[in-house]
Amino acid sequence: MAAHPHLGDHHPVGKSDILFDGYIDWVVNDAGSKSKGNYLAKNFHFNPQVKYDLGKALDYTPGKLYVGIEYDYWTNKYGIEDSSAFNTDNNVTNFIVKAHF
Repeated sequence: MAAHPHLGDHHPVGKSDILFDGYIDWVVNDAGSKSKGNYLAKNFHFNPQVKYDLGKALDYTPGKLYVGIEYDYWTNKYGIEDSSAFNTDNNVTNFIVKAHF
């Protein structure tokens, strides 16, 4: 079983907008078999973003150019179980530039 909610909300700031959005991808059960080599570990991926509509602020087409920051948290990345020999957990903050063509 998996859940994939997405969130998003615009707030006007000056002559542009700030967009709060992101998603959660949560696989709540293990799948497959370790002995058969098709095992996928339960995992949780959380990725909120805060973006500023730079295109709108520069009098270009709104919603085409964003700058911002995101936080990315992912346990058992790609369904690969974390171990002492191999860390598959992701925990990072990124600056982003997002262009829609």
